[in-house]
Amino acid sequence: MPRARACQHHGGSPWRAASLLLGAVLALSSCSGDGDAEGAIGTTTTGQAPTTAAATTTTRSSEADTKAAVLAAYRAFWDDIVAVGKTADWQSPRLAEHATGAALRLLRAQFREVNAQGWIAKGSVKLSPVVVSISDTRATIRDCVDTRRYGRYDPRAGRWIDPPGGQPDAEQVKLVFSDGWKVADTVVPGEC
Repeated sequence: MPRARACQHHGGSPWRAASLLLGAVLALSSCSGDGDAEGAIGTTTTGQAPTTAAATTTTRSSEADTKAAVLAAYRAFWDDIVAVGKTADWQSPRLAEHATGAALRLLRAQFREVNAQGWIAKGSVKLSPVVVSISDTRATIRDCVDTRRYGRYDPRAGRWIDPPGGQPDAEQVKLVFSDGWKVADTVVPGEC
């Protein structure tokens, strides 16, 4: 799956799409509450100022927790890909633990292709995800996924199908909250 774009929106090798899907982190613009809430505290003359401050603190804490959960789900998504790659079991229930929709369909199709060839996918992936946007049920991450050490391997011939090298790929990933955060779609705009 190395250097496979896991993006059904762009042409190119399905392996490049998968590696991008696996390695690219979505750049999400976070909805962090800034200065305005603190300004409200200074201008409030009723007993509402402490409530506003508590709400602001709770909102920021809750937002930080949500961002952490989104990033954890994204990293788990890649862990699932690397683990399933060792057998190329395209029917593995593990793929659905952190992927859904178009992303899940693409992963299954890519692993089915690898499995049909008698290959596996092995190695490691380096991630650098950043949340760029987030709401109650949707999030976007930007990542520079480095899959230079992850690829398709033919265990019978004892050789790599995908030569090492290349550049990390930029990836924008969309996650949805449905029974936990899951990767729903990826777009690979190019190299980092």
